[in-house]
Amino acid sequence: MKKNSVWMIAALSMLTSCNMDEIVGHKEDLPFQFRTVIENQTRATSYTTSSLTSFGATAYVGGSTSAYAMENVEFSNGGTSTVYRVVGDTKYYWPKDDDVWFYAYAPKASASNGITYNDELDIEVEPLADTDSQVDLIYAATKGNKTDDAMNGVILNFRHTMSKIQIKVKDSSSDLKFNVTGWKIAGVDGAAVFSFDDQSLTSTPAAGSQNTFDSNMWQDNDDSYTASYSKTVTTKNVTSVNGTWGVLDGSAILIPQNAPKATAYSGSDPSNNPLNGAYIAIEYQAFDGAGEALSAAGTWGCWPVKMDWEPGFRYIYNIDLAELGYSETGKDDLVPVIEDFDIAVKFVDVTVDAWQPEDDDDANIDVELAKADEPFLRFHTVGGTNTLAIRQDYTNTGVTVPSLEYSCDEGANWTAWSFDNPIEFGDDGVDQWDLLVRGKGFYNRLPGGYTYEKKYFVFGDDDQLVDCSGKVGALYDYENPDADLTYPGQYGYLFADCVCLRSAPTLSATVVTECAYLGMFSGCTNLASVQSVLPATDLTGGTRCYESMFSDCTSLTTAPELPATALDWYCYLYMFSGCTSLTTAPELPAIKLYGSCYAGMFSGCTSLTHVKAMFKELYYDPDLDSYIGGWLDNITSTGTLVVDANAPWNDSEFDAPAGWTVVRQ
Repeated sequence: MKKNSVWMIAALSMLTSCNMDEIVGHKEDLPFQFRTVIENQTRATSYTTSSLTSFGATAYVGGSTSAYAMENVEFSNGGTSTVYRVVGDTKYYWPKDDDVWFYAYAPKASASNGITYNDELDIEVEPLADTDSQVDLIYAATKGNKTDDAMNGVILNFRHTMSKIQIKVKDSSSDLKFNVTGWKIAGVDGAAVFSFDDQSLTSTPAAGSQNTFDSNMWQDNDDSYTASYSKTVTTKNVTSVNGTWGVLDGSAILIPQNAPKATAYSGSDPSNNPLNGAYIAIEYQAFDGAGEALSAAGTWGCWPVKMDWEPGFRYIYNIDLAELGYSETGKDDLVPVIEDFDIAVKFVDVTVDAWQPEDDDDANIDVELAKADEPFLRFHTVGGTNTLAIRQDYTNTGVTVPSLEYSCDEGANWTAWSFDNPIEFGDDGVDQWDLLVRGKGFYNRLPGGYTYEKKYFVFGDDDQLVDCSGKVGALYDYENPDADLTYPGQYGYLFADCVCLRSAPTLSATVVTECAYLGMFSGCTNLASVQSVLPATDLTGGTRCYESMFSDCTSLTTAPELPATALDWYCYLYMFSGCTSLTTAPELPAIKLYGSCYAGMFSGCTSLTHVKAMFKELYYDPDLDSYIGGWLDNITSTGTLVVDANAPWNDSEFDAPAGWTVVRQ
């Protein structure tokens, strides 16, 4: 069956024990990476299941008083992918025995968003004056251990720490008309510290709760109640709408507080004498029934109100403009804006609700640090639905059809998948469900000299973007998805020309064979995120293994690491050709080159500005061009090529563009 989901599923990392040093080359130890269903974010609105792009995380090993395992480390999906990875090169792994305490928050503190990170328990917040730029601070904390959680997952349940404020207006009078041009929330607390109490360290809310934080977790409020937040709106005409309320443009996300209601003016100067407490003000121009102006354009009418806000709730203030409001400045008693009208100024009502119901998909955002790379392929749409079929063309009859199966209920049930049978997945407006695929024996055989089989994925809608995660090796053997590749062309052209594919799954095999990934993602023009490392270090026996793998992936900005030091013929031939968004090439550490192994590798990469290749030996032909021919053709006019200081060639023989600088190191 289909499944509603606001879960952010992640491949769980393995945290190192004790000193948390980076572990390199441990195939069984996997770094933190998060996969999510989250998409875009809008201004001045809360985080929802379609908005989280990054967060900061802190972890302790062995208890909350132990040394940091990692502190305020950023995880990001690059803005497009559903896979979240640590920003930077350091990896963090599970300790063998100890518990790990996790603290996470978003957005990560910066000088421009009003958030300051003191430590994992204390985060200072000073909402920006511009309500369009205000951010929704969400927070999560939990603990886990390798034995219980490395495979089943650790859940981080993000909850809203702040309060959301909106304003509605109406005009109950048939004698008045209004043009509304702005609103203001004033006389409130403008800075405080969110101080998490980890005595009840949990990510699971109590049954029946609104999944909110206790307001007592807000400390060090400035209590000056002098902050003001305003919004200019497109002119809104309010004309005798009576019982119909209209929401004004924008909203504010502010510190939970208990600000006293304004009762008088705070000084003796009528020209500069703001109210002494909290109020909401509407900027308007009032007209009578004949259209004559009763007030100047830009008049502010003020409605005093006690601001009693709890974390995680939305407060909607409903204002009847026909009551005209008080003047923002004056003396002694509060003065109505237009004193000729005998209308008492009051609030009609205040609506309070849980933050979540606002948009249905508004988050109590849940992040699951899930299984250490799922043993299947997971296909997820970025809103809407798509279909996936596996197509197979044979020139050799009698070939055994390999076994593939799929699940649309998170693996509870698996169904045999026949070729050319499209399976629907995604979000149909009622349900949201991913397509999971695994197999026994699935592979391609593509090189020209071999029996030709062609099997590859075909999506039904090129415009409906799709993210793919999990392990490609699960197609051949989901019980051993990290197994060595043994068949020529095992996954060649698997996603070729899948223009809707936005992120790539994990390629975890450390031993590859010829044509293993030949053209695998070629022509995937929306592919922006790929796994951080292609882990194989020895490509001997892997002729053409990565040939044209990402060719014409025009959205690819960052290439995976290529740690291989032993190469084979044509192994990187045209690998990134036509990747017009690629700015930095992966470092090429191999010392000895084989024929055409780098030929055309970066040709047509018109944004590329940096390449580092440390080769200084050749296998057979003394002519370097037969190994790197055309590797930097038709790229940017200026850049840097870093080569080995002892490489026995003149700088010009590296075929760098004329405007590039060759640096030896």
